[in-house]
Amino acid sequence: MTVLPQELLDHILDYHHASVSSLSSSSLVSRSWLPTTRYHLFRIPVLYQKSFGRSPKDNTKTFLELLDSPLCTFRHTIRGCVLNIEFRDRLHRCINALGIHTTLTETLLITQYLGDISLTDSLEIPQRFSSIRSFVYSNMAHVWCSDLPQLITSLPHLDSLAIFTNIFRDVRVTLPDFPTMQGQQSFLPNLRRLRLRMANPSLILQWILNHSCYTPQIDTLDIMICHNSSSGWGLVEALEPFLRANSDTLKNLSIGLDYDLDLHHELNDHTIPQLHMGNLPNLRSLTLQTHDIDALRQSTFSFLTGHQSVLDVLTLDLVPFIPVEGSYDEDHLREILGECLN
Repeated sequence: MTVLPQELLDHILDYHHASVSSLSSSSLVSRSWLPTTRYHLFRIPVLYQKSFGRSPKDNTKTFLELLDSPLCTFRHTIRGCVLNIEFRDRLHRCINALGIHTTLTETLLITQYLGDISLTDSLEIPQRFSSIRSFVYSNMAHVWCSDLPQLITSLPHLDSLAIFTNIFRDVRVTLPDFPTMQGQQSFLPNLRRLRLRMANPSLILQWILNHSCYTPQIDTLDIMICHNSSSGWGLVEALEPFLRANSDTLKNLSIGLDYDLDLHHELNDHTIPQLHMGNLPNLRSLTLQTHDIDALRQSTFSFLTGHQSVLDVLTLDLVPFIPVEGSYDEDHLREILGECLN
């Protein structure tokens, strides 16, 4: 039997990094396969504890028992965690165990389900995980975490921030503004990537811009706006000044509109009909997605006209939209868009 060098075996196993079933099976084949499979299985574990629907799911109890065991062999591989946990007491237990036994340096994702929770005082995330470089906050509740801004500003190594909110609830919510701390020299000094999925992303963009110690250096901006109008670009009035502030560093830009008739807010007057992205000299990738052919055409044309484009990738996605009355001729609309670009 031919024995492959360990580095080749590790390289082959790396291809299964996203398949839990394959990694689990491979870990049982040979002792020499175990370190690589264990690394991928436990590098960023996904913990879930939900009671929704007919099939409650919970893997937190088993994980906590293994993590607390003196025979645990995977603690050193954990670099991040996804906490999709509904109940507070279980979330506290998981946070405490991770804080005691691990040193998180990569991604921390927290899903908020019920009510307000204290991310800084109760869960003590800044004290336990001050070295994380990526934070994802997913809000499925009816309120924001009141100390979310305080948490964001207390993570000095943060280079990636993502905020996904319940689109039915975030329109009229305002984020509290925290004053500059005495002796604070910078605000989000390492932030390079920002992803927002919400009805009113201007809340976050304006909050960042208003901080006196903010130094713009975003290179990747990905925004999906949820709106109850299929025209325009939704509530992004703060997007243009944010793009101007980060124009020298921005390399990847993605803006999309997700139409949802069930959204109940009456802020259509504030929707932006056309994006004026200005001069983005270092932009390499631009993606625009909407249901409105006129908004897509005008925004693209205004960006390409009068600028020396160095784009490597331009993606224009016209999402089908069938109005309550009338018809939708997708081929005709795409022909119009093609004529604009020629």
